[in-house]
Amino acid sequence: MPNNKEFLNRGDGMSVGPPADGAKHFIAAVLRLYPEQLIEWLAKKDEAGQEMVKIDVKIYDGDNPEASPLYLEVNNYVSAKPDGDGDGKPF
Repeated sequence: MPNNKEFLNRGDGMSVGPPADGAKHFIAAVLRLYPEQLIEWLAKKDEAGQEMVKIDVKIYDGDNPEASPLYLEVNNYVSAKPDGDGDGKPF
């Protein structure tokens, strides 16, 4: 599992925030996509040979009261399970 953390923000073409005040109870978060920047960021991932990009929406629990309660992090977890073992189903 890689040690380096990669966070996404507006400059990468994507941001996340809490729902607006008064939003319906089933709205968990607002994901904002900026096509030009996002396509550029994804093209770099493709050039690096990544066929899929997983992004986690995480809850910030630090000490900065001005920080957004949500943030985006690239999920770089690599399973220790060797390829071809099993049927590909999670359970």
